[in-house]
Amino acid sequence: MRPRKLIYIDYASKGNSGAYSIETLKPCTVNATAFLHFKCPDLPFYHIKVFRIFSALNSFFVPRILNNLYKCIDLYFSFFIIYLWSIQQKSKYDLVFWVQFHQSFHAYKWLFKKLSTFGKLVVTVHDAVELKHNYPSIVMSKRDDILKYSNLLVVHNSDSVNKLSYLNIPFLRMPFPLLEHNCRSRTAKDNSIVKFLFIGHVRQEKGLDTLIAAWRDLPSDALDRACLTIAGTGANQSGINFSQILSCKVYSEYLSDEKFSHFISDAHYVVLPYRGGTNSGVMSEASALEVPCITTNLPVFTESPFYLENLNVKDTAFLSEFLLSTIEKHKNHYYEYVLDLRGKKERYRNEFGADMKYVYKKLLTTNEFDIL
Repeated sequence: MRPRKLIYIDYASKGNSGAYSIETLKPCTVNATAFLHFKCPDLPFYHIKVFRIFSALNSFFVPRILNNLYKCIDLYFSFFIIYLWSIQQKSKYDLVFWVQFHQSFHAYKWLFKKLSTFGKLVVTVHDAVELKHNYPSIVMSKRDDILKYSNLLVVHNSDSVNKLSYLNIPFLRMPFPLLEHNCRSRTAKDNSIVKFLFIGHVRQEKGLDTLIAAWRDLPSDALDRACLTIAGTGANQSGINFSQILSCKVYSEYLSDEKFSHFISDAHYVVLPYRGGTNSGVMSEASALEVPCITTNLPVFTESPFYLENLNVKDTAFLSEFLLSTIEKHKNHYYEYVLDLRGKKERYRNEFGADMKYVYKKLLTTNEFDIL
């Protein structure tokens, strides 16, 4: 029997997103090779062979207007290199391909079709409900036509299993990696103003309009004690009127990893008034930085190991009242939220390594994948 080899593929492993792959690969002790983004952070271990090939040509200047076209060409080019490399490997190993799936680019369909003939194909689906995009249809494929080549789907919560079960493909649940950060000391007294933050690319399902309406309803004495920051791309294109909103600042811009982390670290609370979605990198980042999140009742939040019951908004119709109550309770209760989150984070970190060893055991020792 030939030895098995794991090939890990993630084109989006740049910066903070690359930290997801680093934490995922860290517990891996098997024979593995990773194909990652050119700007993926350094891996703090050396037992995995790494090729940083995605967007390597972007080290040269690529005009912003050509970014989407470049991304499409780069995907095909990089996937073709992986395909050629895999041809050489298949004669020596039983191959298991683990691909991080982000958008339904046609390039994925081409890659999955090729790799599925070489070995087992494992696909992590980060968003069970596909996000809206503005890519031209010529570079996209139907997601179901891409995923049908998979032998196993990896997801992070049961809600994703429910939403993708119609595909009749086996599932494996994997814990979401918790990123490493140096956290500053957090108390309610470190600032007289209670700081709320909404961050990330603005999409309709994220409920920014609900948050703005709730913020407008806050009484003036509460606004004297609190502020709201909105940071990320798409805010000015959202159709939301931000004029004459007191104690609110809007930064409608692309955020570097450093700015993204700085905005979160500077806040007391991250507000996630989402009405849709099955994945939240913002909650993961905030939890790693020990910043409590105000969340809705979506399973992506309630099933999270970092879910805080006392900061759950069960009905966003009462979001304004909830924010007001949070402001009034802040001085006496904030540190309790931080300690609760810190405890959850430590327990999660202790369990993550063992959980990932189970994941790798399933990937590398199971001949046929069953629904798990």
